[in-house]
Amino acid sequence: MATQAVITPIGISSFLTLKEPRTIVEGGEPRYSLTLIFDKTAQNTEAFRNLEEAIENAIKSKWPNRRPPGLRSPFRDGAEKQGVYEGYKAGDIFISPWSKDKPGVVDINRQDLLDFNDVYAGWTARASVRPFAYDQGGNKGCGLFLDSVQFLRPGKRLDGRKAASETFPDDQMEDERI
Repeated sequence: MATQAVITPIGISSFLTLKEPRTIVEGGEPRYSLTLIFDKTAQNTEAFRNLEEAIENAIKSKWPNRRPPGLRSPFRDGAEKQGVYEGYKAGDIFISPWSKDKPGVVDINRQDLLDFNDVYAGWTARASVRPFAYDQGGNKGCGLFLDSVQFLRPGKRLDGRKAASETFPDDQMEDERI
């Protein structure tokens, strides 16, 4: 059972699967998801403390008497992906909330985001998530359902792509104009 929704701190978005769901493992159900990376500044916010508290409440509601050993946390250390993917580093914490249902997605003005071509891994964002505790197939832990996402500002792209306006040099413009 999921607990009440909580708003995450502002983080850097990565691995955006918000337009169409995709399967994580072969034969699995398609999911919408994204990853949010929280640096030390984000980890020292009230929003982060609220997220920690909501996760702890979900765990306590499932296991009121004793926390099981080896419990999986929705918080992951950026060191896991450092050097493999751009934007991750030791000391950062990332989460990967997901949903089988399409989440709401809005811009900084809380207007529905209909064109996903403008957002990319590297935008700052925050999400409304609902922590849930699970005990399934020998795995015990806490995960995060994704309710909605708010994209705030473009940032450095994590996928390595450049904007078309930055790709082509100025020095060749005169020779190529028709």
